[in-house]
Amino acid sequence: MAYTVDKQVTLGETVPLRIRSITPDDEEALRAFHSTLGHNTVESRYCYYMPLETRITHDRLAGICAANAIDEIVLAVFHEGTDAIIAIGRLNILPNMKEGETAMLVSDVWQNHHLGHVIKEELVSAARTCKLERIHAYINVNNSIAATMCRKRGYIVRYDMEDNTLVATLEL
Repeated sequence: MAYTVDKQVTLGETVPLRIRSITPDDEEALRAFHSTLGHNTVESRYCYYMPLETRITHDRLAGICAANAIDEIVLAVFHEGTDAIIAIGRLNILPNMKEGETAMLVSDVWQNHHLGHVIKEELVSAARTCKLERIHAYINVNNSIAATMCRKRGYIVRYDMEDNTLVATLEL
């Protein structure tokens, strides 16, 4: 089942946002988004530093923007009234069709505004709509903010010694 979304939400009490499924037309906005990410943000997300020139290649961005909305759902978040992506979230449905892997990335200037909570809730909603039984998020061991956010949302967070990452799992 394809999952698409296009809706307005409010961050806090006053900040209007638009969350929608990413499209191929978003490639340039996604390229610009990546230029708003600092070294620490990139390393926290990918568990290593991925240079900007690697993150913004046409093939990589085109692949992200062409997510099929069936087994790969990518959501873009915009400050309402702009074409600038301020965050993205991803849900990949695993081959067993019962589990999914989530990830998200928030522009540096929008961090510490609870935008991660908004994205995480939309990814959980997508997972439930797709009738998944559980979702996982792989978190850099140094990203205590993401681990705490997951724990507050009911995820079980454990340390994976083999990969040196935290694995947050939410039973749906």
